[in-house]
Amino acid sequence: MGEKSNVDTGVMDKLKEAGYAASEFNYMYSIPSEGNEDIKPEKGKKFLSKNLKESRMELEFCIFSQSKRKADKNRRLVIIEDKKEKNQMGSFDTMTDSSGLYKFALTDLYHYAIELLSKTRSIKQIFGIAVAGEKLDANAIFFYKEGEICDKYALKTITIQKGIKAIYISNFKEWDRIGKDNIDKYIQNDVLRLNSPESKENIVHIKSVAANLSKSIDVSLKLDPYKRLLLVCGLLIGINQDPNIVFNFEDRKGATVLFETIKEALPETKFDHNKRKQLLRSFSFIKDEPELQMVVVDKKGKELGLPLKIISEKLQKKSAIGYSIIDLMKESTHIDLLGHLFDTFTKYVSVGGSQGDIVLTPSHLTRFMADIVDVNPSDNVLDITVGTGGFLIAALKRDEDIIMNDDTLSLTEKEEKIAKIKEENLWGIEYDANMFATCVANMMLHGDGKSHIYRGNSRIGQELTGDKRLFSDIFKGVKFNKLLFNPPYEHHLEYVRNGLSYISKGGKAAIIIPKNTFNKCTETLDAIKEEIFENNKLLAVVDLPKGQFKIKSKTVGTDVAIFLFSVGYRHNFKAVDNERKESGDIVTFIKLKKDAVHTKGAERGLPSAKTKKIFQNLTEYICTDFLDEELLNDEEYFEPVLKKRIEKYKFMYKDYAPLPCIEPTEEEFLEVIGKYLEFNRRKGEMESDIQDGMPHFTPNCSLQGTLEKSWVIINGERGLLKGNRDNYSSESINGEYNYK
Repeated sequence: MGEKSNVDTGVMDKLKEAGYAASEFNYMYSIPSEGNEDIKPEKGKKFLSKNLKESRMELEFCIFSQSKRKADKNRRLVIIEDKKEKNQMGSFDTMTDSSGLYKFALTDLYHYAIELLSKTRSIKQIFGIAVAGEKLDANAIFFYKEGEICDKYALKTITIQKGIKAIYISNFKEWDRIGKDNIDKYIQNDVLRLNSPESKENIVHIKSVAANLSKSIDVSLKLDPYKRLLLVCGLLIGINQDPNIVFNFEDRKGATVLFETIKEALPETKFDHNKRKQLLRSFSFIKDEPELQMVVVDKKGKELGLPLKIISEKLQKKSAIGYSIIDLMKESTHIDLLGHLFDTFTKYVSVGGSQGDIVLTPSHLTRFMADIVDVNPSDNVLDITVGTGGFLIAALKRDEDIIMNDDTLSLTEKEEKIAKIKEENLWGIEYDANMFATCVANMMLHGDGKSHIYRGNSRIGQELTGDKRLFSDIFKGVKFNKLLFNPPYEHHLEYVRNGLSYISKGGKAAIIIPKNTFNKCTETLDAIKEEIFENNKLLAVVDLPKGQFKIKSKTVGTDVAIFLFSVGYRHNFKAVDNERKESGDIVTFIKLKKDAVHTKGAERGLPSAKTKKIFQNLTEYICTDFLDEELLNDEEYFEPVLKKRIEKYKFMYKDYAPLPCIEPTEEEFLEVIGKYLEFNRRKGEMESDIQDGMPHFTPNCSLQGTLEKSWVIINGERGLLKGNRDNYSSESINGEYNYK
């Protein structure tokens, strides 16, 4: 065997840091020759050619990685090709050229992989790493045979040759993620992107199972949508706490066991007494519901089993890409799992608490809003009407993306930072008791280590469970940097004011509200608006297409917009007189005509590739200080951007603006009526004078109305009558009579 280089040693050190022992490396000196049907690795031994002769004296690393997923029966091979010099990396575009063999790392890597995949049976996937130079500069390529699950669903694949595809990863630095305990998850989640919000197959599967669950629960148990959701929440919490609990569901005592397991998952060390009491009250129906202890019988009289067993089996049903809802619960922190379940459970049912209908914000909007306020790992994020926690999950996903793309951190450091965010940085308030329990469960399933979710009325700023604490006391000492929420449409101005009041100076807020919110005028509302804009600057308004939120009976908030605020700075309005020196703060108005969300089939309601591109462009435009309007030049989807200084309470514009405030005060109403009556009186006097043959003169000219001229006939003589003819003018006619 040739002498190991510094690069060889560096690679070996990286592999050891990833969790491999030296005895687990296989050294490969030659590729299988023609006729080899398979590779039978022996730990610690090198690969030889068919005639058992070493054809090359060069150190190659081969590691076999068996996926833990039962659905993935194929063995995965990791191969590493290294070169001494940095300039020996080669190019992805030219790696197929055999003239680069033994010269460039990428070229050798490619030919090894193709030979292995084409001449072996069990190896269906190869994760290859090309390394060049002592600093271990690396690029990676994931090769796989066509016909694999990943061929159908993986993102950004490149066809290498007939029967083989690849995914290229430039500037590979995630050595700690290819450890034997991490590589399966890394390839599934980060390379293939199978377990992600962008994988529509996962969401379609969730909705399909949810629809089936909702129907079967309704038929067998007659539970309302809230209890359907809480039952599934409880099952997921129980299974997450103890995977073996499913074996108890064949027994009538299974429901009691489930409730006790939920109690174990809600320890008093993590949840204060009042919060725990409220949560357990929401889940208590599980042990008290008689139907959960009765065998389900179909229409033909066939016994199907106990409800919990039936439901848990549905939760374990695999999707087309090998994920069940249980899998997604355990492995994904990115998907608002319970939000999707709730959305499906309530699809044909109008659901509402004491504050009106509950609607959940689509995931592409929650992520967009997290992006435009620039959520980052150091931020404390708040949602004061949290629902199932969709905004907090979107914030968590963005934080994870930032951390995982930080090449200066090891995998352990990344995991520690993410755990800290889950433990400390995500806060929410929910009024409805059932939604509160659902959100806590959702955050728990996403790894929330402390659950800063409170049941309370954010309209009045008070916790409702037990001690009646004010949120100002609960949040004391917490510096909130970002606010994301979609308040109830009743009293939404109060929610906006209260939410903004919790955010520190310099923070950002993105809020979905009806776009005419600030145009409504009453003495009370004006006072609230005055407070909001005295302390917050409006940066932009993103006017969304109609029909964003739907329930059974109607469309909720058809005219909604996202208002983007900079917190802690007074908004300077456009000057309306000569005394004001400020020119006024510029607000950017963006009109999105349509969003290309799927409207049919299993994908209904999910964002399309076009949707993602639209919101990517919107995000880039907003986050680069509204400079590049070329990003929004697609006339099919965007109106021309408008930048303007706004007058107080006039926040909309053009043809899609709500009507300006026309609701008069009592004084204004009486004044207008008085002027109208006075006009009619004077008009009657004038007409009487003209009939008597006498011209009528008004000495004072009005500045109101429109100056008009008309000819009149008096006693057979023609004259010119001039004056203001406006129904709202106090001096309606002010003219002269010219004799001929």
